[in-house]
Amino acid sequence: ECGDKAWILSPPLKGTNGSSSSVGWGTDANPNPPGYTSPPCSLNFNDGTGYTGHNWGTATSIYAFNPGDKAKTVTLSFNSWDDVRADNSVDKRFVELSTDNFNTVAVSKQLDNLGTKKMWSFITLDLSAIGPKVFQLRFRFDSVNKQTDPSRKGWFVEDLNLSSQ
Repeated sequence: ECGDKAWILSPPLKGTNGSSSSVGWGTDANPNPPGYTSPPCSLNFNDGTGYTGHNWGTATSIYAFNPGDKAKTVTLSFNSWDDVRADNSVDKRFVELSTDNFNTVAVSKQLDNLGTKKMWSFITLDLSAIGPKVFQLRFRFDSVNKQTDPSRKGWFVEDLNLSSQ
């Protein structure tokens, strides 16, 4: 779902719900770059064009997902576009699951930055470690340090699909 109502954005991008943060998560109908793979918008972490300095934030779905009592596999697939440093020790991108409103993280998967290529990629993650428990989903970004590269455009996520069997 597009729009701020489907996600808890922390910090939200400047102008979203009165936020003054210059870098953060937002939903954008005209993500620049990379555009979007399917309308109407993209979930993205940047300042509208990029990011500089030490920045971090989360985008948490307001929905709880129930994989079902007999679920043996839980899979998340989505389109991802990133322009981050090709180094897994910085510009960390995570997909996380929680069964207790993120008081704790039950499953955390760090995405690989070594394949960063400034193009849309289809990502599929096995999240079966969550089992049949009801959970929330979030995306987390952490640049880790203050090394500045204003040419980096950030991380964009679209077309989420959660499935269980």
